[in-house]
Amino acid sequence: GSGLPFTPAFQNQRTGLLNSENRPRSITIDLYASKSFSLISYRINLFTKIFNVFDARNERDVFSDTGRANYSLEANFTGSPRGVNTIEEFFRRPDFFSAPRQVVVGLDFSF
Repeated sequence: GSGLPFTPAFQNQRTGLLNSENRPRSITIDLYASKSFSLISYRINLFTKIFNVFDARNERDVFSDTGRANYSLEANFTGSPRGVNTIEEFFRRPDFFSAPRQVVVGLDFSF
């Protein structure tokens, strides 16, 4: 993907035109492989599905001040958050990234 547009902002104040910047590009490669064979009167299909083969860490959402998912300038200008988290934990957003590699292996029987 070429990177979806976003509107740059800093501390909730727009710093650019609407949708004037693009998120980082992304790439995801999936793989599906299967092998079929017969055993007596059964048809057996062994398969594997691998999602995100190269375990790419795609930035799906970004902080509006930097355009990146792994850091924000607001961390330098914000006081301590209330609660149990530190400021670093508050700005650490694993949900801004795509899912990691996932491998599914299965067996399919048919008569």
